[in-house]
Amino acid sequence: MSEFPFQKFIKLVAFDQGLRALEQQHANLVSEMNIHEADVEKLSGELEVAQRHKDAMQREVDRQEKQMEALQDKQKEKERVLDRTTNARESQSVYHEIAIIKQEQFDFEDGLLQAWNKLESSLRDYEALKKDLEERIHALQEKITHSKQQQEVINKALEVQQEKRVEQEQGIPLEWLEKYALMRRSVANPVVPVVGNSCGGCFYQIIAQDLVRLRHNALLQCKDCYRFIYMETPA
Repeated sequence: MSEFPFQKFIKLVAFDQGLRALEQQHANLVSEMNIHEADVEKLSGELEVAQRHKDAMQREVDRQEKQMEALQDKQKEKERVLDRTTNARESQSVYHEIAIIKQEQFDFEDGLLQAWNKLESSLRDYEALKKDLEERIHALQEKITHSKQQQEVINKALEVQQEKRVEQEQGIPLEWLEKYALMRRSVANPVVPVVGNSCGGCFYQIIAQDLVRLRHNALLQCKDCYRFIYMETPA
């Protein structure tokens, strides 16, 4: 192996470390955005639940008020009948019916009052919760917008670096590039220096013959983890 391909390859590895840092920033931003969007969805769901509860309280009040109106209409109708009645016996019967209706109204008023109290409490709780949730959702949406802006910047930087990487590959044996690409998909550090006569990745002991080759600009693969290994200060 000539020194030129070896040096080019080590430079490519160093270049990829910077590229990987950008890719990691991009991945972190995507993960962060996903978390924020999930939080927005959760908070929006809580707001919808509160809205449904408030609406249910309103429907209950409306239902009971309609029942009360029906009782009032029924009483008025009986009173009109009473006005037209001339027979004492019939009048007594209508009076009795009106008394029953009034008692129903009296009994019903307590339930209606409770329904109104629940509605008013529900409205207060909803408005307070709505304000809190909307503020939190707005804050999250601002973070999402900021993350998207950062993501656009990193995407542009990645595009530039990817174009430069093509130049970095020039002069490096295709076999090295293929093996290197394969290892990059498996481990974060596919190329490591020799550390204390061992692989810098898995610390597998390197045999003496391979150490000699490494000291003369050789680029080998670890027999244990298959990472590329090299000597940082070759002879």
